[in-house]
Amino acid sequence: MKKCMLTTSLILALSVPSLALANDTTETRIDFGAEITVDAKGFPTKNSIDTVYDEMDYQRAVQAYLWSVPQMAVYGQLKMNHHFGSVKNTDALTQYKDVGIDGMLTPNTIVRYVFNMPNLAETGPLVIEYPGGKTVGVIHDSQMKYVTDVGLITPAGAKPEKLLLIRDNQQLPKGTEEYRIVRVPTNLVFWGFRVLNPEQDTEIHKNLHVYPFAERANPVATEFFSPKDGDETYFMAQPEGMAYWQQLHEYIQLEDVLEVDRYMMSHLKAVGIEKDKPFAPTARQQKILQKAALVGEKMAMVTSFAPRSDESKYRDDTRWSHPLTLNPNHRTKYTQQFEERVDWTWEAYGLSPAMKAKYPGKGSTYLASYRDSAGDWFDGSKNYKFTIAADAPAARFWDVSTYNLETRAMLQNGDHQNAVNTFTKGLVTNDDGTIDIFFGPEEPKGKGANWVKTQAGDTWFTYFRLYGPTEAYFDRSWPMYDIKMIK
Repeated sequence: MKKCMLTTSLILALSVPSLALANDTTETRIDFGAEITVDAKGFPTKNSIDTVYDEMDYQRAVQAYLWSVPQMAVYGQLKMNHHFGSVKNTDALTQYKDVGIDGMLTPNTIVRYVFNMPNLAETGPLVIEYPGGKTVGVIHDSQMKYVTDVGLITPAGAKPEKLLLIRDNQQLPKGTEEYRIVRVPTNLVFWGFRVLNPEQDTEIHKNLHVYPFAERANPVATEFFSPKDGDETYFMAQPEGMAYWQQLHEYIQLEDVLEVDRYMMSHLKAVGIEKDKPFAPTARQQKILQKAALVGEKMAMVTSFAPRSDESKYRDDTRWSHPLTLNPNHRTKYTQQFEERVDWTWEAYGLSPAMKAKYPGKGSTYLASYRDSAGDWFDGSKNYKFTIAADAPAARFWDVSTYNLETRAMLQNGDHQNAVNTFTKGLVTNDDGTIDIFFGPEEPKGKGANWVKTQAGDTWFTYFRLYGPTEAYFDRSWPMYDIKMIK
């Protein structure tokens, strides 16, 4: 007979421990305050059965939260498009140095962004007449998995190209010989492109034409929408609390269930979120969802801002890390990537092989700094200095852009620059070739061009982008110095 070491007085602490929120004056518990009691053989007592189910459903909800982080970023872009008037499947939203940029996830201010967010369940096969020119873009499914590139990094190069977007379960119509066929596994298509020289190519994006294949004989013109002065910023970051689940429910109603996601749909069903049913969680389910949203959010923050994977490391002597460890198809040899997709899609969006450069001089790469040399979050009320080592390994250019940790959007600092790069006018370089970048509320004397203004109340982070990274990046011979707080 198996020896049992349990007694009736044993209590299993299955609930997560207490968590104090930094901005609260009192401790906020994230467990239910319940305990699971067992009998002499280790079986939960009848009074603990409901508590065990609460714990089961809570754990399911947390994992479903993390699973859906990329979908909520994609859906946030759809809502942003609608916010600024781009509501039809053939509409496009353009953003360049305007209030729209302020709400995007980790953008840069150098390019013009163009986004079209069609639903193939509504349009059927969809034609994209891509404008070509000095543009680069990427097409994803609604879970931010890479489908294909468009623009300069494709065989078409700078030439215009016709594409036909079609669901993987839709039949290919006749008469498609002139199109590049692009099959997508989801109804919603998240795609866009960047105009690389927006000051020079001011109208090239308007050569984009999107229309259903069935209407190709007489297609309607694509309408373009842009944020206007006075428009309210829309933050596309994942919403907080119950709003997260409400938005996830909306998304689920628009999408087919992928085979790989059936377990997650079962998890969501346990807490009141189902396809083809209204969002009406019970009081018990709401309590679980609220708790799961709080804990899931903190897990997403830690996963993104304190990554633990070996792949995220640049060098052992720096806090700078790679924010993008997610593969374009979200897969490794034996796994579906889970933590890696939370890591990237909580703070950023867009995914292409070109964003994980593998060869010198090609594509781009990203390094991120979330904490100072002492390991503390960056405080907008304090002053910091980042020294860029001489001869930055970028064949094209480098860029330092700064973001709000809470919204993952551009740091809002009035009319002052929130990015410094190769093209910054008046940039000061030291005699040894190093460049000092300053962050803080106080402008450094004589080095205003090298300064990113921050302000009290903001917690921030920064990306160091290398466009066309060179051999010194790949062999890690080029150092990345930690950002240090200065008095």
